Order: sequence, then structure tokens, then C-alpha cells
Amino acid sequence: MSNRNAARRSGNQKSRSAKRLADIRRHRTHELTLRKQIVEFYASLDTAVSLSCAILYRYGEFEQLVKKDIDPRYYADHSSFRDDFAAISFLRKNRFLNTGIDLRRTALDKFEAA
Repeated sequence: MSNRNAARRSGNQKSRSAKRLADIRRHRTHELTLRKQIVEFYASLDTAVSLSCAILYRYGEFEQLVKKDIDPRYYADHSSFRDDFAAISFLRKNRFLNTGIDLRRTALDKFEAA
């Protein structure tokens, strides 16, 4: 009997987890709030690269933003590199940006090349 109850509890937990995950996926932040949060994130990094990312985002240059790259050889310390890498990676794979890049095709091409 306890095995059945444990199985039911496990099933109920899974269904609650699935429902919660579905709720999270449906959640949408208001566009103006989202824009403000993105710009604040870039400002909080406080680097030249993050400033350039904020400017590209603000003016809708999304393709340039997601293609932006940095070279780790030009960094004297890991924290500066970490902040700049966070800036260029932050929106790279987001689907809500209109970049004109087919993310799925790009991912498949990189997978096949590896």
C-alpha cells in the first residue's frame, strides 16, 4: 500500500512541477520593464564593452549585438573578461530579438562542424 501512495505522491509532484514549468514558460514581462532591465544589466557591468552592448540594444542593432565578440588574450584579469563575456553573451540566444539569424540553422551548422 505504501508503494502505491508513494507512486501517487510522485505522480502528483511531477504534475505540479509540470504545471509550474508551464506557468513559467507562459509568463511574459512587460516590454518596457524588460527593456529597462536589460539596459540596467549592461549598466551594472560598467565596462566599455557593456556600454557598447547597451547602445547597440537601445538603437535596435540586434544583429551586431549578438555577433559581438571579445578576445580573452587582451585581458589582464579574469574579472574584466568575465564581465565583458557576460555582456556579449547576455542576449545572444534570445528568440525575442529580431536579428535575421536562423538560430536553429546556426546551431545545427556548428554542431556538424564540431
